[in-house]
Amino acid sequence: MQMPRKGEKGFTLIELLIVVAIIGILAAIAIPQFGKYKARSAASAATATLKTCATQLSAAYAAGDTPDEHDSLTVTGGNTTWTWECPIGNETQDFVLSLANGTINAFTNEVYVVSAVNVRCSFSSPGIVECEPAN
Repeated sequence: MQMPRKGEKGFTLIELLIVVAIIGILAAIAIPQFGKYKARSAASAATATLKTCATQLSAAYAAGDTPDEHDSLTVTGGNTTWTWECPIGNETQDFVLSLANGTINAFTNEVYVVSAVNVRCSFSSPGIVECEPAN
């Protein structure tokens, strides 16, 4: 290891402070953006999960399948409905299919916890699901 020569110097205190300030500014910009990206990705995951469940139920209905032990059939006023449980986050969402006309009824304005983020979702037939981060 060589000792520094008399004419050589290291960084000055001002230069080091400027570098630390720049890193602090970049961190102040990046950290809030990360939270927004995480919330948007949770909303996208919830949308994909709920759309998949609605598609599975529609496909099962079209194929003439019958409910298994996790689902239920209910007859109310001559209308038979098929209730399908869809797992989302740590919860489940019931999709209700009317066997008379094949329409799916589900939920409106429900809030789920997905990846530790609150996500608000709404469903409208035929199979349109929209989720966004809940404030």
